Amino acid sequence: MSGSVEIVLWLQEYKLQALEAQLARDGFSTEKLLQDMLDDLYHRRVPLDIQREISERLDAEAAAELAERDANTTWAAYHITEHGDDQYFKTPTGDELLTAAGRLRSYLHQGDASRWPRISSLLFHRQEIRKEEFEQLFRERLENTGRVSGVFEIDFDADTFSAASAMDGWHTYRIRDVSTAAYHAFRKQSLSSEERWERLLSKLDGKELTPDSASMVLCGSRRLRPEEISFQDEVSECGNRLSFYVPVTFDPDEVFGTQVATAANDDYLNVYADFDLDTGEVCDALTVIYICGDGAEEAYRYPLTGEERAVLRTRMDGYCIEQTGMGLEEHRSQYLAETDGPAQGPRM
Repeated sequence: MSGSVEIVLWLQEYKLQALEAQLARDGFSTEKLLQDMLDDLYHRRVPLDIQREISERLDAEAAAELAERDANTTWAAYHITEHGDDQYFKTPTGDELLTAAGRLRSYLHQGDASRWPRISSLLFHRQEIRKEEFEQLFRERLENTGRVSGVFEIDFDADTFSAASAMDGWHTYRIRDVSTAAYHAFRKQSLSSEERWERLLSKLDGKELTPDSASMVLCGSRRLRPEEISFQDEVSECGNRLSFYVPVTFDPDEVFGTQVATAANDDYLNVYADFDLDTGEVCDALTVIYICGDGAEEAYRYPLTGEERAVLRTRMDGYCIEQTGMGLEEHRSQYLAETDGPAQGPRM
């Protein structure tokens, strides 16, 4: 693209100093004033048809330069849904899953949610795009052209984070699981990029949401009451969770919408409440194992409200102290002090 040409003017030093001092008092600079005069001279003396021709030529050169730069840029694409509003962006920062997960965690830990800017504020050099361009970038990601480093959908309304793999398309997780995985990937400054990837993928292993995830939710005619919640047997640690067995001392069919409290079959339920050692929070659902009379098993989820999780946390803490001599936070501190294991599976 054509550039600007320097024009050199000369003025005796004392005269220039006096001129600059006067212009400064009036709020001007010598360079700015001369530039304005030169522009004015161009517009007064060059015919309009030539000005239009030059303007069109400059626009064409700028468009060609932009197209060339765009073709040689590695893009990441984001589809973000917040409060029912969909926005699409691309950014030339070459974001991969590790980077996007880190940005998500940074956003979620900015402080008071009422003062949060949109997550797009963390997408540096972002450009807003149309849905059609986002879908084109997604197709290029699947084709693995090398021009698209990552494509992501972050849906705060549905509490999901999705990343497109060049090998097999979309992989979807709960936002909290991705944030937790990013915490482990970035909590030690000394880790190499490869080690960060291993930790991220290790923490996401087994957390992917499948098409059946939503259909495996139980809901009965009433909620489980706080006074019906108790624990039995020992507390077990499995991976990043403490698991508590919840005896079914209530009507399971009313609470879960099942049909086990009947003589018509030999089905029964095993119910578990879990504490996430990564996040330090009660998991957002009870795990309900439906065991048929023939021995077949199926796992379901019973989503918990914030109030129910608060009650469970208090009960869990007391039961942990009773059974192990340590409260929830002591168990968590011990867990976090341990070294994370390696990951399995491909990068996205």
